[in-house]
Amino acid sequence: MVMQSGLTTSHPAASLSLNFAIMDQQPINPYQAPSSDLGQPVKVEDKVPSAILTKIRTAWIAATISAGMTLILSLVMAAGEMENPLFNLWNLIDVFLILMLAFGIAKRNRVCATIMFLYFVLSKIWLGIETGQFHGGILAIIFMIVFFRGMLGTFQFHQWKKRGAEP
Repeated sequence: MVMQSGLTTSHPAASLSLNFAIMDQQPINPYQAPSSDLGQPVKVEDKVPSAILTKIRTAWIAATISAGMTLILSLVMAAGEMENPLFNLWNLIDVFLILMLAFGIAKRNRVCATIMFLYFVLSKIWLGIETGQFHGGILAIIFMIVFFRGMLGTFQFHQWKKRGAEP
């Protein structure tokens, strides 16, 4: 009678086949960390539709450009080369706010994207009421469209993520 790994057999050929089966298996180490064949980690950006990411990227870049233009105009106005009571050093707070919102949009934050869109639209309305004319023209309309699409992009991103698209 042959005893192999808890099995008892009476035939010698059965023990030979059990020996080969046991030899083919790797020895089990109870202290070894488990392994997996998952491959490389996948970034969220690799699976998000490019149309959504493009809307978000365009919006935060536009916000950064808007902050830069506001900074330049504020510094020119503060230097005294152009006199306008609507532009002063308090606009530096405006620049800081726009840059913080741009950072939030880049991080796909829906609140920041919505505030940026509303802030830009309301500031253009307020400036138009104060001066009696529409400032910015076509460029302002383009920025409004870009900020609106960026806001939609952040909502679409979170909706896409919620639907179960695994990062």
